[in-house]
Amino acid sequence: MDALQFRRELLALSRRIKGNFEEQLRRCCEPCGLTAVQMRALVELRERPCTVGELGRALLMASGNISPLCKKLEREGYLQRRRDGSDERVVRLELTAEGRALADRLEERIDCRVMGRMNPSGEEMEQIIKGFEVFVSLLERGIDTDEEKGNEK
Repeated sequence: MDALQFRRELLALSRRIKGNFEEQLRRCCEPCGLTAVQMRALVELRERPCTVGELGRALLMASGNISPLCKKLEREGYLQRRRDGSDERVVRLELTAEGRALADRLEERIDCRVMGRMNPSGEEMEQIIKGFEVFVSLLERGIDTDEEKGNEK
């Protein structure tokens, strides 16, 4: 396979993976009245409380987009926002009991819908993870090479 064919197939597969995964997440979230991004925020916060900035980085979102998301989830009663005592600029986020219960339900829905329907074997799951690890390693190698050369493009 040449580089052009690899790039085209990789981009096509990436779009299909993203589209299919987002559709599965949408179907899990919609009955709960949430978007996929809101669900991802709740699940991330379920792992550990964090700051608005940390959540934005985890979700790959700009701070201008993450703040309204957090305010909406707070209005819905799913999370609490509070200023850091040592630095008023920092806003800490933590799930409420209702938010934690919803995140738990969402995780169950996702596991049932996505994993239950795909029903991959243990070996298939390992192959998928190994393939993604190789892919991420190659991508990071390209980024590291650009940074070493001082390239920004």
